[in-house]
Order: sequence, then structure tokens, then C-alpha cells
Amino acid sequence: MKHSLILTYHNIDSPPKYANLSGLYVKPFCFKMQMFYLKQRNINVLNINDIYAFKKTYKTGIAITFDDAYLDFYENAYEILIKYNFPVHVFVVTDRAGKYNMWDYERLNVKKRLLDWDKIREISDMGVNIGSHTKTHPSLIKIAQNQLIGEIMDSKKIIEDKLGRKVDCFCYPYGDFNDKVKDIVKEAGYKYALTTKKGAILDADDPHALSRISIKKNTNIVSFVYKIHTNYDLKTMKKDMEDNYL
Repeated sequence: MKHSLILTYHNIDSPPKYANLSGLYVKPFCFKMQMFYLKQRNINVLNINDIYAFKKTYKTGIAITFDDAYLDFYENAYEILIKYNFPVHVFVVTDRAGKYNMWDYERLNVKKRLLDWDKIREISDMGVNIGSHTKTHPSLIKIAQNQLIGEIMDSKKIIEDKLGRKVDCFCYPYGDFNDKVKDIVKEAGYKYALTTKKGAILDADDPHALSRISIKKNTNIVSFVYKIHTNYDLKTMKKDMEDNYL
């Protein structure tokens, strides 16, 4: 790895047959294999603050993020992350906690249950980093100024009041943002904000417009390795595997 990466997940579950955008699902077994690979290869799994600290020392690492805070994070991902002591960021839609994905269930053709505040508090107490994904998951470039301020600033305050912890990270719903949105995110006091732009974390990156690598249903273990490694690292890994096999 030459650069640090932020990985993003949505659902850790098998997609229903009738689901639209089934690519947003990663099957639990595949997720376990991916985390096992990171552990076995001794890859630095860090929170986003530490990713930035590592940049200054020319070290690399991976941050793991989950958008929307679905219940299946708790059911199918949380245990393995705790087992490996991997830091993780979960982005909560504050006004929908304990409900379902009201913002897109008709488009996706699936109602997915979200974490309630008791479970959010439980995972936060165990070290999971909770970030804001707004109050109701709107496209922030399509709403009025007063609603925009509420979605960004009020969601931060709600999480901090509920958990008694500072919230540093924000995630733009649908990846939609512009300079006005970004300025309000900065004003609210977020240190980092995540987009849906694809790419590694580079030295010159704007901390309020960070790129990520999306992990999806078709990301099997081979494509997962490809996404997080350079060609040099892939050749080295292949040789290691051949040597171990022989």
C-alpha cells in the first residue's frame, strides 16, 4: 500500500431477491474474509484521526466506515470488528434511529431496520466512532438554507447529547455537497467529512471532502485485495502464497 484508504460499507447481509441496488450489500461471510485478510496481513486499521497522523510519518493504513447505521452492522459486523480490535466509524441518521431507511426504501424496494439509540450507545461505549449522516438523509444541495443548517449542526448536537462524546466526522448523504454545504460542515465543528468520490487519501486532500473506496456485493476477496494494494504488493502477496503452498 502506498496510500491510506477509507473503506465504506452499507449493508452486511444477503440482499433480498427483490432488492434494487443489491450491490450495497456485502454478505457476512465475505466481510469476515475481508477482515481476516486485514488481520493476517498486519495491515494498520485506524480511525480517521490516526490516518491523518500516519500521513505525516509516511506510514499507511485503512479506516473502515459504515453509512446509515443499519441494524445488520450490529448483527453481522460488530462482533468481528471487536474480535480484531479494529477501529470503525458508523454514520447515524439521527431522526431515523430505531426506525428504517425512510429516505430510500421505495427506491430500493427494501425496508431496512436501523440501530436504535440503546445499541448506538452500546457500540459507542465499546469504542465505535459515531459520526453524523444528518438528521433525515436529504441531498444537502437540494434543500433550503435553514434546513441545511439543521441537518448538519443539529445532528451533531443530538449525537453528542445522547452519547456524551464529541462528534468529529460527518458523511454527506449520497455524496452530495458543494462549497456552501462544506462551509457549514466546517462551521459546525467537524474535523473531517466523507464523500462518495473514489480514491486514496493523499497529502493534499481537503479533510472536508475525503475520498473513499466502496466495498460492494461483487467485492470478493480477490477484488478486495486488488482494491487495497498496489501491483507491487499484489505480486509480493502472490509469491508469498505460492511459497506457502509449495
